[in-house]
Amino acid sequence: MRNNSIYNPIAKMMLNEHSSLILENEKVDSLISKISDNALNCFKIINFDLAPKRERNPNIMREKLSSISGSKSVKTLTSKLIDYSENSELSNSKYHEAKEEYLSALKKFCKALIRTAELSKDKESEILKRFKTPPANLQNALDSIAERVKDERKKLEESSYFINESHIGFSTRLDFIKKSLINLLSSAEGKNQKNGYGRDWKRIFLELDEKRRVLDRPEAGYSERGRKSLEDLEKQIHKFSEEFNNALVQSVNKAIQTVEEDEEVIKVYSDVTELAHRALDDLTRAKAQQSMIFKEILDDFDSKEATVSKSIFPLSLGDKDSDKKICGSRLITNIQKALSSIPSASDVMSSEGGINGVYNTALKAVISTIQKIEGNKNTNGEIDRTILDAILYSDWVSTGDKKAIKKSLESIMDRVEESSVLSFDDIVSPINESKIVIKNSEFAKELQIQYANALEDAPKDYKNADYKKGEVYQLSKSLRKAYRINVEDEDFIREDGDLKSSYSPEFIAAWNKALSSIKDPEDYCYFYFEGGLYSICHETTSLKTPSNWPKWKKDRKIEESDNEDLVDFLNNYLKGWKTFGMINPEYRYTKIRKLISENLEREELKYSEAYTKMKSSIRYKDVPYVDYEDLKTDIKEAFESIIHKNRREMDLDKEEFVGLNNFIVALSNSITFDGDKFISCLKWIHDNVLGEKTSKKISSEAFTSAEQTDKETGNLLTFDGNSLMVLPYKNLLKKMDIKKADKDCPDSLSGFRSIINLNTSDSPIIKILARNLGYITSTLYPSLENHLKRINTDSFSKVPNVIPFKCFDSDQK
Repeated sequence: MRNNSIYNPIAKMMLNEHSSLILENEKVDSLISKISDNALNCFKIINFDLAPKRERNPNIMREKLSSISGSKSVKTLTSKLIDYSENSELSNSKYHEAKEEYLSALKKFCKALIRTAELSKDKESEILKRFKTPPANLQNALDSIAERVKDERKKLEESSYFINESHIGFSTRLDFIKKSLINLLSSAEGKNQKNGYGRDWKRIFLELDEKRRVLDRPEAGYSERGRKSLEDLEKQIHKFSEEFNNALVQSVNKAIQTVEEDEEVIKVYSDVTELAHRALDDLTRAKAQQSMIFKEILDDFDSKEATVSKSIFPLSLGDKDSDKKICGSRLITNIQKALSSIPSASDVMSSEGGINGVYNTALKAVISTIQKIEGNKNTNGEIDRTILDAILYSDWVSTGDKKAIKKSLESIMDRVEESSVLSFDDIVSPINESKIVIKNSEFAKELQIQYANALEDAPKDYKNADYKKGEVYQLSKSLRKAYRINVEDEDFIREDGDLKSSYSPEFIAAWNKALSSIKDPEDYCYFYFEGGLYSICHETTSLKTPSNWPKWKKDRKIEESDNEDLVDFLNNYLKGWKTFGMINPEYRYTKIRKLISENLEREELKYSEAYTKMKSSIRYKDVPYVDYEDLKTDIKEAFESIIHKNRREMDLDKEEFVGLNNFIVALSNSITFDGDKFISCLKWIHDNVLGEKTSKKISSEAFTSAEQTDKETGNLLTFDGNSLMVLPYKNLLKKMDIKKADKDCPDSLSGFRSIINLNTSDSPIIKILARNLGYITSTLYPSLENHLKRINTDSFSKVPNVIPFKCFDSDQK
């Protein structure tokens, strides 16, 4: 059929004006606004709400939001939203399905925005405008919340903030709802009646947060009224969050409905509304998943609190810190210290040994007295949860003692969950500190690459798309050839053709430079670039994965690191290694846990408490990392107990030598962080517990009898390829190839030499101890030192350059 409007100037003009009116329709603008709001909110939920602590940082979000709002095209903008979200990690694996649904919704919202931009350049400008002010408002909200939290924490610390954390369960729940309210407040920015969201949601969540602030005081956690208020607040947050989520969905539904009611407009925008409908389906599923997880986590808190409380309480006459239910946490000792601030209580307890970790009649009397003066009808002298809460809330207990009790409770909470012993019976390979060449993931790559103009806000003016394509092509080709890594160009490039946020042109060039300059790829594992040490042969290498702590800390803007930060870093570092300090981390964890569990079951052993304290050495399953405070307290005390450190005459017997061997082997490849750098745990023990003087004293008391029984000594721990072996000593002697160390002990561990020299002893137990220690110092420790040099390095000159783990300096001109 002939379209006369094409040939009739007046008709053509009228048609264009009509089309223009459709494209400029206010209903369409409203739909664009709501789709943009929801796309940004999906991005925020994935990159902030569900992210681990290190990513919930206003400065990190500022970089992402600034990059997004600076986009010059809708295609670039949406590619950034998706790229950042795909690379975002989770604070809790339970959120995996929710994240996938949010990501699916985000992708559909982004496609709807791209389709709208294709229909009209004016609409593209409108979309870009929508991503100028809202991201700035979101950033301001995050900054404001962060500043308020900082001030709040400061005030609470001045009034012993940590006291509230001492209560089992209460502070954990309070921290969880605080995080939930931060998420809701940041999402609620600009969501009010005027903008089509039914209510002023920010004001509602501010009121809930004020209720939370009232509970975030020391006294709140130790009263039934406080606990009831917390439960009510949790229910209100859950209720209003679901209503808020419904309001977000309904805002888009209404906008879609108004467009669909206009027959002329829907003809043009049917693709957009269809994508928006499908995105809302995904968003609804995501919200439902997140809501279920919210309730599940709260239920977990209830279950854990009930389990721990049942495990601990009541504490009564005859209980000791060495009992299994107290898990070597020193809870009774710390309660005694707290009560000793009452002079009369201190006097009574001194008459029965003072602070000794034993619930004796003196302690029972003190507790009975407290029950009496509190008007408690039951004065049985037992410590239940109510009594402990009252003690923690009392002004006469110092903040230091409250903190010590808190640590004991946390220790029990950590350990009471370990209800079974794992076994690992796989056949292990010979010792080999070998690198890994990981193949690319086998999942299908769905992204289609479109090369477009580079971003204006990139680190450099990088408009030559062909040159960039050549750099990426060369990198993927070199990795396939040199290391047989199955990577493609698509692994480095976003949908809009630009580099993913994890890479920069300079980084790609530095990686290429390293690969093209080395003669034998098998000799190299790393390249050095702008202060960062990066794996040269790993498919996940990016600007986000430096293998040295100073660069990792700097890039993540970590001001004060905690164990979560340190373990995250070590997990990343270990991605390229089968072993760490010659031992596979998983084998290490499994065998040490097996040893401790089996020896604790032997009631005849004298040092069960020392073995219980050594559980701190395997607090982290995936990495051989030990908390520095645990090393200085529990583990140090375990060593001192087993060697009778504080006695004039050590008088060591078979069980003590077995224990010393086991503890040394358990720590052989472990590291800790001393506040400044990562260090060897065994080196710390050498310097602070088993120095030259102590080691000589130990070796002088070595017995010569070869008659031992398994019952008297417990099982031994020794090396078995890149694993450990747990066996009774007789079986151990048959299976262990006991050889003398082929190298001398390094000067840094010279204090151990007197024990190592016992390697020809007639006693099998002492021979095993001496030769295990000789192997550690001559072979294992040098490998561990090289790891530590890499981890702590802040310059290329400090990186150990040994084959096959050499490093190429890409900064070299």
